[in-house]
Amino acid sequence: MSEIITVPENEITDLYNEAVKTHREIMVNGAIAAEALLKLCKNLKYMRDNKLYEQLGYEKFESYCEEMAGIKERMAYTYISTYENLGESVLQSNAKLGITKLNLLTGMNPVERAEGLADGTFENMSVSEIKELIKKNREQGEQITLLTLQLENEKNEASADTDETDKLKERIKELEKQISENSEYDAEADEMYEKVKQLEEELRKKESAHKIELEQLSETISAELREQLSEEIKAEMSAEQSSADNSEEIQKQIEAAVTAAKKETEKEVKAKLKEKSDKQAEKIKELEAVLSSSSAEKEKLQKQLSLSDTKSAKAMVYIDALQNNFNALFAIIAEMDEEQQNKFKGAVLKLTSAMQKKSGE
Repeated sequence: MSEIITVPENEITDLYNEAVKTHREIMVNGAIAAEALLKLCKNLKYMRDNKLYEQLGYEKFESYCEEMAGIKERMAYTYISTYENLGESVLQSNAKLGITKLNLLTGMNPVERAEGLADGTFENMSVSEIKELIKKNREQGEQITLLTLQLENEKNEASADTDETDKLKERIKELEKQISENSEYDAEADEMYEKVKQLEEELRKKESAHKIELEQLSETISAELREQLSEEIKAEMSAEQSSADNSEEIQKQIEAAVTAAKKETEKEVKAKLKEKSDKQAEKIKELEAVLSSSSAEKEKLQKQLSLSDTKSAKAMVYIDALQNNFNALFAIIAEMDEEQQNKFKGAVLKLTSAMQKKSGE
């Protein structure tokens, strides 16, 4: 509020007194107008929010404003939105700007708006000038927001690249470890090959021992059968007082019986030996298959690695190998019964969980 300039009493005129009176009335009415603007805004908001217009016979707030309050619908919402966005204190202390300017300022950056209101910038600006200022302010804000988002995205991308690089480094370490373990596998494969050789040698020794045992058993059985049958037949012939021709016939019967018994015994022994031999041979075949598969897989992997000129390419070779083994495993699991499938699927889940935990360390 500007102060009244004091003048000597001898210079006070009626016109001066009229000026002072008018100024005081302006200031009072200005304060009343500011208070009235605030109350108008608050009362319109209260009427709308609590639907008090229905008590006056209106179904809609807009109808009440235009027909009973004499305020255009758009203007009524301007009063309400200005009050809601600026608040009671700002609205009352800057009521002299008028509702149009104040409503425009609701779309401005709060910090710049507060500075402009504090230093009186908006008092000397027209509505069109304020509109242009707000437009520039909004464009600058949008540009700053865009640049901020761009910067944030670049930071996120850089962070993602760093994370990806770290993961790749960890994966390379893991693959290098697997290569090292693969070298240990060479020794394991050599050891398995030696075991196969030992089993083959043991099988040959057992076959030789079984042959000797078979021959000895056959001879023993032949002698025992010969003696037993001879005694039985002799006893029968003695009772019947057999002749020399009969003795020759008896001898033939003995030989035939011994031969038949020997063949039967040999057949049983050979059957048992064959069963043992087949089992040993099957075991050897399984070991040889494992050894052959491991060697082939190793050669294939080494060939692919030799053709890879970067660590990333080598990493992809191992990833492909893991994928192929994974697919082969589930093809086998699919042929199992439900109980076996659940068992092996559980094992695979534990393995993948361990791998995920390992990669996340």
